[in-house]
Amino acid sequence: MRSVLSLAVLGPLLAFSNEAFAVELAQRCAPEQPRCETADVAFSKLIELPIQGGFDTGWVPANSPLQVHLFAQLYAETSVDLGGRLETTWPEALTLATPGTPGTGNLGIHYGVDIGAEASVTVQVLGQTYNWTGAIPFVPQFDFQVEASNAFDPWAFDGVSVSGSTMQQTLAQVDVTDFIGINIPGLSGGFALDTYVDLEASYRTNEVRLIRTGQNESVAGGAIVEEDGLSSEEFAGGGSVDFDVQPIGEVVYVGTLHLVPNFYIDTIGPDFSIPIADIPIPFEFVQKDWTFDPVTVHVPLPDIAIQDGHEEDVGSEFVLNLGSIMVGETASASLPLRNEGEENLTGTLAVSGGFTLEQTMLSIDPGATTSDLAVSFTGEQAGVFLGSVVIASNDPDEAERTVQVRVEVIEESVEGGGGSGGGTAESDEPEEDGCDCRSAGSNRPGFGWLALGVFATGLLRRRQRRSL
Repeated sequence: MRSVLSLAVLGPLLAFSNEAFAVELAQRCAPEQPRCETADVAFSKLIELPIQGGFDTGWVPANSPLQVHLFAQLYAETSVDLGGRLETTWPEALTLATPGTPGTGNLGIHYGVDIGAEASVTVQVLGQTYNWTGAIPFVPQFDFQVEASNAFDPWAFDGVSVSGSTMQQTLAQVDVTDFIGINIPGLSGGFALDTYVDLEASYRTNEVRLIRTGQNESVAGGAIVEEDGLSSEEFAGGGSVDFDVQPIGEVVYVGTLHLVPNFYIDTIGPDFSIPIADIPIPFEFVQKDWTFDPVTVHVPLPDIAIQDGHEEDVGSEFVLNLGSIMVGETASASLPLRNEGEENLTGTLAVSGGFTLEQTMLSIDPGATTSDLAVSFTGEQAGVFLGSVVIASNDPDEAERTVQVRVEVIEESVEGGGGSGGGTAESDEPEEDGCDCRSAGSNRPGFGWLALGVFATGLLRRRQRRSL
Protein backbone atom coordinates (compact mmCIF):
# COMPACT_ATOMS: atom_id res chain seq x y z
CA MET A 1 0.00 0.00 0.00
CA ARG A 2 1.27 3.48 -0.84
CA SER A 3 0.33 6.71 0.83
CA VAL A 4 1.16 10.35 0.20
CA LEU A 5 3.89 11.89 2.32
CA SER A 6 3.15 15.55 3.05
CA LEU A 7 6.00 17.77 4.20
CA ALA A 8 5.31 21.09 5.90
CA VAL A 9 7.85 23.57 7.19
CA LEU A 10 6.15 25.97 9.60
CA GLY A 11 8.79 27.71 11.65
CA PRO A 12 12.47 28.56 12.27
CA LEU A 13 15.29 26.12 12.30
CA LEU A 14 18.80 27.55 11.88
CA ALA A 15 21.98 28.04 14.00
CA PHE A 16 24.90 28.32 11.63
CA SER A 17 28.40 26.94 11.11
CA ASN A 18 29.85 25.33 8.06
CA GLU A 19 30.18 21.84 9.51
CA ALA A 20 27.84 18.88 9.17
CA PHE A 21 25.67 17.69 12.03
CA ALA A 22 24.94 14.17 13.21
CA VAL A 23 21.65 12.48 12.34
CA GLU A 24 18.83 13.64 14.59
CA LEU A 25 16.57 10.86 15.91
CA ALA A 26 12.89 11.69 16.19
CA GLN A 27 10.95 10.63 19.28
CA ARG A 28 7.30 10.39 20.26
CA CYS A 29 5.88 13.90 20.56
CA ALA A 30 3.99 12.91 23.71
CA PRO A 31 2.71 9.64 25.21
CA GLU A 32 -0.82 10.52 24.14
CA GLN A 33 0.28 11.23 20.54
CA PRO A 34 1.09 7.83 18.97
CA ARG A 35 0.97 9.34 15.47
CA CYS A 36 3.54 12.06 16.01
CA GLU A 37 7.35 12.10 16.00
CA THR A 38 9.55 15.12 16.73
CA ALA A 39 13.26 15.93 16.59
CA ASP A 40 15.23 19.08 17.34
CA VAL A 41 17.04 20.43 14.30
CA ALA A 42 19.59 23.22 13.97
CA PHE A 43 21.71 24.82 11.27
CA SER A 44 24.62 27.25 11.42
CA LYS A 45 26.24 29.45 8.82
CA LEU A 46 28.91 32.14 9.09
CA ILE A 47 30.06 34.10 6.06
CA GLU A 48 33.46 35.81 6.21
CA LEU A 49 34.48 37.99 3.30
CA PRO A 50 38.03 37.45 1.98
CA ILE A 51 39.05 40.94 3.11
CA GLN A 52 38.65 40.02 6.76
CA GLY A 53 41.89 39.74 8.70
CA GLY A 54 44.52 41.68 10.60
CA PHE A 55 47.27 41.39 13.15
CA ASP A 56 47.96 41.86 16.81
CA THR A 57 51.56 42.02 18.05
CA GLY A 58 50.75 41.65 21.71
CA TRP A 59 53.03 43.41 24.16
CA VAL A 60 56.59 43.44 22.79
CA PRO A 61 59.39 43.08 23.63
CA ALA A 62 58.62 40.79 26.50
CA ASN A 63 59.92 41.71 29.99
CA SER A 64 61.05 45.13 28.77
CA PRO A 65 60.44 48.34 30.78
CA LEU A 66 59.04 49.82 27.54
CA GLN A 67 56.55 47.69 25.65
CA VAL A 68 54.48 48.45 22.59
CA HIS A 69 51.20 46.88 21.48
CA LEU A 70 50.17 47.39 17.85
CA PHE A 71 47.01 45.99 16.30
CA ALA A 72 44.89 46.31 13.20
CA GLN A 73 41.81 44.27 12.42
CA LEU A 74 39.41 44.36 9.50
CA TYR A 75 35.99 42.83 10.16
CA ALA A 76 33.73 41.47 7.42
CA GLU A 77 31.35 38.73 8.57
CA THR A 78 27.67 37.90 8.68
CA SER A 79 26.03 35.13 10.69
CA VAL A 80 22.49 33.76 10.82
CA ASP A 81 21.06 31.48 13.50
CA LEU A 82 17.73 29.65 13.47
CA GLY A 83 16.40 26.76 15.54
CA GLY A 84 13.32 24.60 15.93
CA ARG A 85 12.20 21.02 15.50
CA LEU A 86 10.92 18.71 12.81
CA GLU A 87 7.53 17.16 13.57
CA THR A 88 6.17 14.18 11.65
CA THR A 89 2.49 13.30 12.00
CA TRP A 90 0.02 10.97 10.26
CA PRO A 91 -2.21 8.94 9.39
CA GLU A 92 -3.75 10.68 6.35
CA ALA A 93 -0.16 11.19 5.27
CA LEU A 94 3.18 11.72 6.87
CA THR A 95 3.05 15.44 7.53
CA LEU A 96 6.23 17.32 8.37
CA ALA A 97 6.14 20.59 10.27
CA THR A 98 8.93 22.74 11.71
CA PRO A 99 7.62 24.92 14.53
CA GLY A 100 10.28 27.35 15.68
CA THR A 101 11.85 27.53 19.07
CA PRO A 102 11.42 31.08 20.41
CA GLY A 103 14.59 33.11 20.73
CA THR A 104 16.81 30.77 18.72
CA GLY A 105 16.92 32.87 15.54
CA ASN A 106 19.63 35.50 15.23
CA LEU A 107 21.09 37.68 12.48
CA GLY A 108 24.42 39.35 13.18
CA ILE A 109 26.88 41.57 11.31
CA HIS A 110 30.38 42.84 12.13
CA TYR A 111 32.11 45.07 9.58
CA GLY A 112 34.76 47.79 9.81
CA VAL A 113 38.32 48.42 10.91
CA ASP A 114 40.02 48.87 14.26
CA ILE A 115 43.58 50.28 14.37
CA GLY A 116 45.52 51.28 17.43
CA ALA A 117 48.87 51.58 19.20
CA GLU A 118 49.48 51.35 22.91
CA ALA A 119 52.52 51.66 25.12
CA SER A 120 53.40 50.45 28.58
CA VAL A 121 56.24 52.09 30.53
CA THR A 122 57.71 51.00 33.85
CA VAL A 123 60.52 53.21 35.28
CA GLN A 124 62.16 53.74 38.64
CA VAL A 125 63.17 57.22 39.71
CA LEU A 126 64.85 57.78 43.07
CA GLY A 127 63.63 54.41 44.27
CA GLN A 128 60.06 55.12 43.19
CA THR A 129 58.40 52.89 40.52
CA TYR A 130 56.16 54.57 37.98
CA ASN A 131 53.82 52.70 35.61
CA TRP A 132 51.89 54.08 32.67
CA THR A 133 49.84 52.28 30.03
CA GLY A 134 47.76 53.94 27.34
CA ALA A 135 47.43 54.99 23.73
CA ILE A 136 50.61 56.32 22.19
CA PRO A 137 50.25 60.09 21.80
CA PHE A 138 50.02 61.47 18.26
CA VAL A 139 49.52 57.96 16.75
CA PRO A 140 46.02 57.68 15.20
CA GLN A 141 43.60 55.45 17.09
CA PHE A 142 41.01 54.46 14.53
CA ASP A 143 37.92 52.46 15.56
CA PHE A 144 35.58 52.31 12.60
CA GLN A 145 33.25 49.35 13.20
CA VAL A 146 29.59 48.54 12.80
CA GLU A 147 28.41 45.58 14.84
CA ALA A 148 24.82 44.63 15.54
CA SER A 149 22.51 41.63 15.94
CA ASN A 150 18.80 40.93 15.99
CA ALA A 151 17.06 37.93 17.55
CA PHE A 152 13.86 36.52 16.05
CA ASP A 153 11.61 33.51 16.52
CA PRO A 154 10.22 32.15 13.24
CA TRP A 155 11.64 31.18 9.88
CA ALA A 156 12.65 34.33 8.01
CA PHE A 157 10.50 33.67 4.93
CA ASP A 158 9.37 37.30 5.18
CA GLY A 159 12.87 38.52 6.01
CA VAL A 160 14.62 39.89 9.07
CA SER A 161 16.95 42.88 9.25
CA VAL A 162 19.66 44.32 11.45
CA SER A 163 21.35 47.72 11.19
CA GLY A 164 24.13 49.72 12.80
CA SER A 165 26.44 52.68 12.34
CA THR A 166 30.11 53.36 12.94
CA MET A 167 31.39 56.15 15.09
CA GLN A 168 32.23 59.31 13.15
CA GLN A 169 35.97 59.48 12.49
CA THR A 170 38.24 62.11 10.98
CA LEU A 171 39.88 61.03 7.76
CA ALA A 172 41.88 64.22 7.08
CA GLN A 173 42.61 67.51 8.84
CA VAL A 174 44.38 70.62 7.57
CA ASP A 175 45.31 73.68 9.65
CA VAL A 176 44.42 76.75 7.59
CA THR A 177 45.14 79.58 10.05
CA ASP A 178 48.70 80.05 8.74
CA PHE A 179 48.03 80.19 5.01
CA ILE A 180 44.97 82.45 5.32
CA GLY A 181 46.90 84.99 7.44
CA ILE A 182 45.26 84.48 10.81
CA ASN A 183 47.87 84.75 13.55
CA ILE A 184 46.09 85.01 16.87
CA PRO A 185 47.80 83.46 19.89
CA GLY A 186 45.78 80.56 21.28
CA LEU A 187 43.65 80.33 18.16
CA SER A 188 43.93 77.69 15.49
CA GLY A 189 41.53 76.23 13.01
CA GLY A 190 41.25 74.43 9.80
CA PHE A 191 39.40 72.04 7.54
CA ALA A 192 38.54 68.43 8.42
CA LEU A 193 36.89 65.58 6.56
CA ASP A 194 34.92 63.21 8.78
CA THR A 195 33.18 59.99 7.78
CA TYR A 196 30.85 57.33 9.15
CA VAL A 197 28.92 54.39 7.71
CA ASP A 198 25.33 53.18 8.11
CA LEU A 199 24.84 49.51 7.25
CA GLU A 200 21.70 47.38 7.15
CA ALA A 201 21.76 43.65 6.44
CA SER A 202 18.61 41.64 5.69
CA TYR A 203 18.31 37.88 5.60
CA ARG A 204 15.44 35.83 4.21
CA THR A 205 14.92 32.14 3.62
CA ASN A 206 13.99 31.61 -0.02
CA GLU A 207 13.25 27.90 0.30
CA VAL A 208 13.69 24.91 2.55
CA ARG A 209 14.54 21.83 0.56
CA LEU A 210 13.23 18.49 1.80
CA ILE A 211 15.25 15.66 0.34
CA ARG A 212 14.78 11.93 0.80
CA THR A 213 18.14 10.96 2.27
CA GLY A 214 20.44 9.56 -0.37
CA GLN A 215 18.74 11.35 -3.24
CA ASN A 216 19.94 14.48 -5.00
CA GLU A 217 16.67 16.28 -5.59
CA SER A 218 13.77 17.62 -3.58
CA VAL A 219 10.77 15.48 -2.77
CA ALA A 220 7.95 15.27 -5.31
CA GLY A 221 6.07 18.24 -3.90
CA GLY A 222 9.07 20.57 -4.17
CA ALA A 223 10.64 22.88 -1.63
CA ILE A 224 8.90 24.87 1.10
CA VAL A 225 8.72 28.52 0.04
CA GLU A 226 6.44 30.10 2.65
CA GLU A 227 5.42 29.95 6.28
CA ASP A 228 3.16 26.93 6.94
CA GLY A 229 4.04 25.65 3.47
CA LEU A 230 3.45 22.06 2.42
CA SER A 231 5.19 19.57 0.22
CA SER A 232 4.60 15.88 -0.50
CA GLU A 233 6.40 12.64 -1.13
CA GLU A 234 5.10 9.14 -1.81
CA PHE A 235 5.54 6.76 1.09
CA ALA A 236 5.66 3.05 0.27
CA GLY A 237 5.63 1.85 3.87
CA GLY A 238 8.36 0.57 6.13
CA GLY A 239 9.68 0.92 9.63
CA SER A 240 11.33 4.33 9.26
CA VAL A 241 11.98 7.25 6.92
CA ASP A 242 14.89 9.70 6.64
CA PHE A 243 14.81 13.26 5.35
CA ASP A 244 17.47 15.90 4.79
CA VAL A 245 16.33 19.42 5.64
CA GLN A 246 18.32 22.14 3.87
CA PRO A 247 17.48 25.88 3.97
CA ILE A 248 18.65 28.19 1.20
CA GLY A 249 18.48 31.97 1.60
CA GLU A 250 20.14 35.25 0.74
CA VAL A 251 21.53 38.33 2.47
CA VAL A 252 21.13 41.84 1.11
CA TYR A 253 23.38 44.65 2.33
CA VAL A 254 22.26 48.27 1.98
CA GLY A 255 24.66 50.90 3.25
CA THR A 256 25.55 54.57 3.11
CA LEU A 257 29.02 56.08 3.36
CA HIS A 258 28.75 59.58 4.78
CA LEU A 259 31.39 62.22 4.03
CA VAL A 260 31.13 65.21 6.35
CA PRO A 261 33.43 68.20 5.56
CA ASN A 262 33.62 70.81 8.32
CA PHE A 263 35.60 73.72 9.71
CA TYR A 264 37.00 73.38 13.18
CA ILE A 265 38.29 76.05 15.55
CA ASP A 266 40.47 75.43 18.58
CA THR A 267 40.53 78.24 21.13
CA ILE A 268 41.58 78.79 24.69
CA GLY A 269 37.92 78.23 25.52
CA PRO A 270 35.65 75.50 24.18
CA ASP A 271 36.54 73.97 20.81
CA PHE A 272 33.87 73.62 18.17
CA SER A 273 33.38 72.59 14.56
CA ILE A 274 31.03 73.78 11.86
CA PRO A 275 29.78 71.01 9.54
CA ILE A 276 29.48 72.14 5.94
CA ALA A 277 27.44 69.23 4.62
CA ASP A 278 26.66 65.52 4.96
CA ILE A 279 27.29 63.89 1.62
CA PRO A 280 25.72 60.39 1.50
CA ILE A 281 27.11 57.77 -0.89
CA PRO A 282 24.76 54.75 -1.00
CA PHE A 283 25.86 51.23 -1.87
CA GLU A 284 24.17 47.81 -2.06
CA PHE A 285 25.21 44.24 -2.75
CA VAL A 286 23.57 40.82 -2.44
CA GLN A 287 24.90 37.48 -1.30
CA LYS A 288 22.63 34.88 -2.90
CA ASP A 289 22.33 31.15 -2.39
CA TRP A 290 23.23 30.86 1.25
CA THR A 291 23.11 27.06 1.18
CA PHE A 292 23.31 25.51 4.62
CA ASP A 293 24.64 22.07 5.36
CA PRO A 294 21.67 19.68 5.49
CA VAL A 295 20.47 18.13 8.72
CA THR A 296 19.26 14.53 8.49
CA VAL A 297 16.29 13.47 10.60
CA HIS A 298 15.61 9.77 11.14
CA VAL A 299 11.92 9.16 11.85
CA PRO A 300 11.11 5.75 13.38
CA LEU A 301 7.66 4.44 12.43
CA PRO A 302 5.45 1.49 13.42
CA ASP A 303 4.88 -1.15 10.71
CA ILE A 304 2.19 -3.80 11.21
CA ALA A 305 2.54 -7.30 9.75
CA ILE A 306 0.88 -10.70 10.23
CA GLN A 307 3.43 -13.30 11.19
CA ASP A 308 4.19 -15.65 8.29
CA GLY A 309 2.84 -19.21 8.53
CA HIS A 310 -0.28 -18.35 10.53
CA GLU A 311 -2.70 -17.29 7.86
CA GLU A 312 -4.12 -18.30 4.53
CA ASP A 313 -3.64 -15.69 1.85
CA VAL A 314 -6.93 -15.44 -0.03
CA GLY A 315 -6.57 -12.73 -2.65
CA SER A 316 -5.59 -9.58 -0.76
CA GLU A 317 -7.20 -10.75 2.50
CA PHE A 318 -5.72 -12.73 5.34
CA VAL A 319 -7.88 -15.53 6.79
CA LEU A 320 -7.37 -16.90 10.28
CA ASN A 321 -8.87 -20.43 10.34
CA LEU A 322 -10.16 -21.63 13.72
CA GLY A 323 -10.74 -25.16 12.33
CA SER A 324 -13.74 -27.45 12.95
CA ILE A 325 -15.75 -27.94 16.16
CA MET A 326 -18.91 -29.71 17.25
CA VAL A 327 -22.06 -27.87 18.14
CA GLY A 328 -21.70 -26.48 21.64
CA GLU A 329 -17.92 -26.38 21.56
CA THR A 330 -15.66 -23.28 21.50
CA ALA A 331 -12.77 -22.76 19.13
CA SER A 332 -9.93 -20.32 19.76
CA ALA A 333 -6.85 -19.24 17.82
CA SER A 334 -4.18 -16.59 18.29
CA LEU A 335 -3.86 -13.69 15.86
CA PRO A 336 -0.06 -13.33 15.60
CA LEU A 337 0.68 -9.68 14.79
CA ARG A 338 4.23 -8.42 14.40
CA ASN A 339 5.64 -4.90 14.57
CA GLU A 340 8.37 -4.68 11.94
CA GLY A 341 8.88 -0.97 12.55
CA GLU A 342 11.11 1.04 14.87
CA GLU A 343 8.35 2.71 16.92
CA ASN A 344 5.79 1.17 19.29
CA LEU A 345 2.69 -0.11 17.45
CA THR A 346 -0.55 0.80 19.23
CA GLY A 347 -4.22 0.61 18.32
CA THR A 348 -7.56 -1.10 18.85
CA LEU A 349 -9.26 -4.26 17.57
CA ALA A 350 -12.91 -4.87 16.70
CA VAL A 351 -14.48 -8.22 15.70
CA SER A 352 -17.68 -9.20 13.86
CA GLY A 353 -19.58 -12.31 12.73
CA GLY A 354 -20.21 -13.75 16.19
CA PHE A 355 -16.53 -14.07 17.02
CA THR A 356 -15.11 -12.65 20.25
CA LEU A 357 -11.79 -11.15 21.39
CA GLU A 358 -10.22 -11.47 24.81
CA GLN A 359 -8.74 -7.98 24.46
CA THR A 360 -9.40 -5.01 22.22
CA MET A 361 -6.30 -2.88 22.88
CA LEU A 362 -3.08 -3.34 20.92
CA SER A 363 0.50 -2.51 21.94
CA ILE A 364 3.55 -4.17 20.35
CA ASP A 365 7.15 -3.11 20.87
CA PRO A 366 9.44 -2.65 17.85
CA GLY A 367 10.53 -6.02 16.44
CA ALA A 368 8.15 -7.98 18.70
CA THR A 369 5.32 -10.42 17.92
CA THR A 370 2.23 -10.81 20.06
CA SER A 371 0.62 -14.21 20.58
CA ASP A 372 -2.01 -13.30 23.17
CA LEU A 373 -4.63 -11.85 20.81
CA ALA A 374 -7.07 -14.78 21.03
CA VAL A 375 -10.07 -14.93 18.66
CA SER A 376 -12.83 -17.27 19.85
CA PHE A 377 -16.12 -18.71 18.57
CA THR A 378 -18.78 -20.87 20.28
CA GLY A 379 -20.78 -23.07 17.89
CA GLU A 380 -24.52 -22.90 18.55
CA GLN A 381 -25.57 -24.48 15.25
CA ALA A 382 -23.94 -26.26 12.36
CA GLY A 383 -22.45 -24.41 9.44
CA VAL A 384 -19.47 -22.48 8.19
CA PHE A 385 -19.10 -19.07 9.82
CA LEU A 386 -17.03 -16.12 8.61
CA GLY A 387 -16.17 -12.94 10.43
CA SER A 388 -13.46 -10.28 10.51
CA VAL A 389 -11.07 -8.57 12.88
CA VAL A 390 -10.50 -4.88 12.08
CA ILE A 391 -7.18 -3.55 13.40
CA ALA A 392 -6.95 0.25 13.68
CA SER A 393 -3.37 1.20 14.50
CA ASN A 394 -0.81 3.98 14.23
CA ASP A 395 0.85 2.36 11.19
CA PRO A 396 1.27 5.27 8.72
CA ASP A 397 0.38 3.47 5.49
CA GLU A 398 -1.93 0.77 6.90
CA ALA A 399 -3.90 2.60 9.53
CA GLU A 400 -6.66 -0.01 9.21
CA ARG A 401 -6.01 -3.69 8.56
CA THR A 402 -8.73 -6.36 8.18
CA VAL A 403 -8.20 -10.05 8.90
CA GLN A 404 -10.93 -12.55 7.98
CA VAL A 405 -11.66 -15.39 10.42
CA ARG A 406 -13.35 -18.72 9.64
CA VAL A 407 -14.74 -21.67 11.61
CA GLU A 408 -16.78 -24.78 10.74
CA VAL A 409 -19.38 -26.16 13.17
CA ILE A 410 -20.65 -29.73 12.61
CA GLU A 411 -23.37 -31.86 14.21
CA GLU A 412 -22.42 -34.71 16.59
CA SER A 413 -23.50 -38.21 15.28
CA VAL A 414 -25.30 -40.70 17.67
CA GLU A 415 -25.36 -44.48 16.92
CA GLY A 416 -28.81 -46.26 17.20
CA GLY A 417 -31.00 -49.14 15.81
CA GLY A 418 -34.76 -49.00 15.32
CA GLY A 419 -35.26 -47.10 18.51
CA SER A 420 -35.57 -48.32 22.10
CA GLY A 421 -38.27 -49.58 24.47
CA GLY A 422 -40.10 -51.68 21.81
CA GLY A 423 -41.50 -48.60 20.18
CA THR A 424 -40.82 -49.97 16.71
CA ALA A 425 -41.20 -53.39 15.04
CA GLU A 426 -38.67 -55.16 12.91
CA SER A 427 -39.23 -55.09 9.16
CA ASP A 428 -39.04 -58.13 6.85
CA GLU A 429 -37.83 -55.87 4.09
CA PRO A 430 -34.21 -54.84 3.84
CA GLU A 431 -33.55 -51.13 4.20
CA GLU A 432 -33.28 -49.43 0.82
CA ASP A 433 -29.94 -48.36 -0.61
CA GLY A 434 -28.07 -49.86 2.32
CA CYS A 435 -28.80 -46.83 4.46
CA ASP A 436 -27.63 -47.33 8.00
CA CYS A 437 -30.05 -44.67 9.15
CA ARG A 438 -29.97 -43.41 12.69
CA SER A 439 -33.17 -41.59 13.34
CA ALA A 440 -32.30 -40.78 16.91
CA GLY A 441 -29.75 -38.04 17.23
CA SER A 442 -29.85 -37.08 13.56
CA ASN A 443 -30.63 -33.49 12.87
CA ARG A 444 -30.50 -33.69 9.13
CA PRO A 445 -33.64 -32.09 7.64
CA GLY A 446 -36.50 -34.71 7.03
CA PHE A 447 -34.53 -37.70 8.31
CA GLY A 448 -36.99 -38.60 11.12
CA TRP A 449 -39.98 -38.40 8.80
CA LEU A 450 -38.24 -40.65 6.28
CA ALA A 451 -37.63 -43.33 8.92
CA LEU A 452 -41.25 -43.15 10.08
CA GLY A 453 -42.47 -43.64 6.49
CA VAL A 454 -40.34 -46.74 6.00
CA PHE A 455 -41.67 -48.26 9.25
CA ALA A 456 -45.33 -47.61 8.29
CA THR A 457 -44.90 -49.17 4.83
CA GLY A 458 -43.46 -52.41 6.32
CA LEU A 459 -46.34 -52.69 8.83
CA LEU A 460 -48.95 -52.29 6.09
CA ARG A 461 -47.39 -55.07 3.98
CA ARG A 462 -47.46 -57.57 6.92
CA ARG A 463 -51.15 -56.91 7.51
CA GLN A 464 -51.92 -57.48 3.82
CA ARG A 465 -50.12 -60.86 3.87
CA ARG A 466 -52.07 -62.04 6.93
CA SER A 467 -55.40 -61.15 5.34
CA LEU A 468 -54.57 -63.25 2.33
